[in-house]
Amino acid sequence: MFCEFNLNLEKQMKKQANNGYKEILDLAKHLSIKEKRKLVRDINRELEASSEPIHPRENIFGCMKGLVIYMGEDFNAPLDDFKDYM
Repeated sequence: MFCEFNLNLEKQMKKQANNGYKEILDLAKHLSIKEKRKLVRDINRELEASSEPIHPRENIFGCMKGLVIYMGEDFNAPLDDFKDYM
């Protein structure tokens, strides 16, 4: 349940970020070239100064439990492709 909440939250955050990105692009259409260059410089400066390191999402033990609903009866059966090696 906790994992599902995190995935839903992540989807919502991505959707909001995409909407915000589109709004920024729409607003940038009305800027002059000089203002656009200044905006890019400011954004790059802000990204470089960001003290928050980027970490990959933590794996939560048991997060995928119950996700595999069906697995074939012959899942563990030997594959014909590897008969030469057995």
